[in-house]
Amino acid sequence: MCKTVLIRILILSLGLIPIDGTAASTFRPHGPLTGNQPSDQKAQDLFKQALLHNSVGHERSRQLIEEAVQIWTQLHHPDKAARALIQLGQSYMRENQYLISLHFYKRALELKSIPSTMRAEIECEAYLSIARVYDELYSNDLAVEYFQRAIQTAKRIHDRATETLALAGLADLHLMKGDRQRPEHTSTMRLVEAEAA
Repeated sequence: MCKTVLIRILILSLGLIPIDGTAASTFRPHGPLTGNQPSDQKAQDLFKQALLHNSVGHERSRQLIEEAVQIWTQLHHPDKAARALIQLGQSYMRENQYLISLHFYKRALELKSIPSTMRAEIECEAYLSIARVYDELYSNDLAVEYFQRAIQTAKRIHDRATETLALAGLADLHLMKGDRQRPEHTSTMRLVEAEAA
């Protein structure tokens, strides 16, 4: 009995945790005992599982992403949480659940303490996604507003792909209204032609 207690104390002091809880089992280095605290690796694993489940069952996938978001929020990784929220929004968008997708895109934008370079990338993606939702909901004024936000942010960080997509969205909106002379349409055509060359 005393020998087992000494072995366990030695194992714990070295930061080794038994895989199955028994002294006779194989050990792996794990650092100090922390209980069941969330980790960045756990959140990443949940997110990867969610992507695998996405083709099987959307609901399970969404639950896993929500768990990852909670962990990343607790660990103060708002950039990762924001990207996961955008992924959730896209999942609902694919199923034409526009209001729910809008909720997740806006939640991504509300996260604080995202480093400025990452924030701009996240804003680009979220603004473009929000514009597309409003376009689908026939809220043209809001769609235009968010396409323009995406364009401004994309220009600031030199993200030509997002800028082009947002300009194309604006051009489509104006074409649907019968306005073929808007500068957005002309600018989009020039960008598309320049990228093709």
